[in-house]
Amino acid sequence: MNAMETNRGTATCDRAQPSALRRWYWDLCRNARRRRIQADIDAQLSRLRQLARSVPRRQAGVVELSGLRVEYDDALSLYMEYKHIFGWGIYDFRPQRSSPRVLDCGGHIGLSVLRTKQLAQDARITVFEPDERVLPLLHANLQSNGLRDVEVVPAALAAASGTAAFLGDGADGGALVMSNTPGGQAVKTVALSGYLAEPVEFLKMNIEGAELDVLREAEQTLSSVRQLVVEYHGFPQSGQVLHELLELLHNSGFRYALHHFDTETNPALRPPFRLSETTRFFQLVAATKVWSQKPARRKSEIAAGPHAPTNAADVPSPVSRAFGYDRGQPIDRHYIESFLLAHADHIRGRVLEIGEDTYTRRFGGAAVTRSDVLHIDRSANATIVADLTNCPQIADASFDCIILTQTLPFIFDVRSALANCRRMLRHGGCLLVTVPGISQRSTFDAQRWGDYWRFTPQSIARLLKEQFPSVAVQTFGNARSATALLEGRATHEISSIELEHRDPDYPVIIAAVATRVDIAGAAT
Repeated sequence: MNAMETNRGTATCDRAQPSALRRWYWDLCRNARRRRIQADIDAQLSRLRQLARSVPRRQAGVVELSGLRVEYDDALSLYMEYKHIFGWGIYDFRPQRSSPRVLDCGGHIGLSVLRTKQLAQDARITVFEPDERVLPLLHANLQSNGLRDVEVVPAALAAASGTAAFLGDGADGGALVMSNTPGGQAVKTVALSGYLAEPVEFLKMNIEGAELDVLREAEQTLSSVRQLVVEYHGFPQSGQVLHELLELLHNSGFRYALHHFDTETNPALRPPFRLSETTRFFQLVAATKVWSQKPARRKSEIAAGPHAPTNAADVPSPVSRAFGYDRGQPIDRHYIESFLLAHADHIRGRVLEIGEDTYTRRFGGAAVTRSDVLHIDRSANATIVADLTNCPQIADASFDCIILTQTLPFIFDVRSALANCRRMLRHGGCLLVTVPGISQRSTFDAQRWGDYWRFTPQSIARLLKEQFPSVAVQTFGNARSATALLEGRATHEISSIELEHRDPDYPVIIAAVATRVDIAGAAT
């Protein structure tokens, strides 16, 4: 390249960049907006501080906060939570994908959910709250502020699913306790690992001392979490376990930082320090996943030699328990989408999809005149709330296409579900169905509605032919891609030959097109 070419290239780059004056103007606007937002938050905090001083503790009420309507149970708790969540942004995060998945463990009245929706309106949030006294306030705040895509789980997170005793303090505190504790209420408990089957953009945890037990249970599935903030509770009765929590995060590939949080209510962490066996304190642990590989073995393990007892780190385990979602596109999803792309011409007219309308919009586009979503539970996405095995409220011959991907494994009465699919299709309408042949168990689905079946090409063909005269079945996958899927690897981690080769003895995904043909005529 000669000097003239060099100068021409430099000049082109300069013109493509914003001018210094324009950058200065943008910075000025951003800073002005930040100042306006902060001034509004400061004004709200002043109001809430005065409210907390003027009303008794644990007295319920309603306030308007910058366009948000908030019902609360305790004015002082409201002030502290608003200060931490909106003023300081302790749970703020930057989503890296659309529709980020967020788990809010310990939702209380929902301020953290409201803040998350300000940061990412399309976030899909699951919020856990076991306190039956608080749940009506949480639901009211979600409804009155028009929040969508928020699932409320009325349960406490614990080391195992079941029931446990829970004791609330009438404000923002409440914890699992011994079953014979006076005033304790029996609550449902769930395990965190059941909610980590897909990538989680942000995990917020404030569960009053149960954090280590919950994270230990989910340790093998934490690879699906990108960012988390945990409030660690240094309670004397819980022992000194912060080092164990940090080691767990380290072993899971997280880089972490500690923060003293709020010395206004956390005086033990304000200098000069006065720690003793009875000191109570809490602090934030913020962590981001930055390593995918396992850390090196500890010195104590190396010193023990090769014949030392096997420890948990040496037990064979997959690289991901989230089907590879946390590493990229899952292998089975690649096959499902390849199948739907090849049969996109069937996705037209009125289309029904189970759970969400992602594939309807992606592969149907303008050919779809009406899109419906069926879900067994009421959700923001559902236009029809029904059980696919028993849905008489859906009229016969309603749809031109039904997209049924990876649904049948979680329905015990498969025959009834397929009979209803046939009934709901119009003459000539198509059912596009995929099922797993070789796959891991889905803990997420198993804990909600059950995980019952894996299929073979023969079994799905026979089931479909009981309802549909026209059935075409195909398989996707081979020994290498099946192995990679079971290990939790993503599409990009194997070669295109290993991905696309089809070996009928190793069906990762089984897909079928089933067409309804009425006796009175022939399908078009």
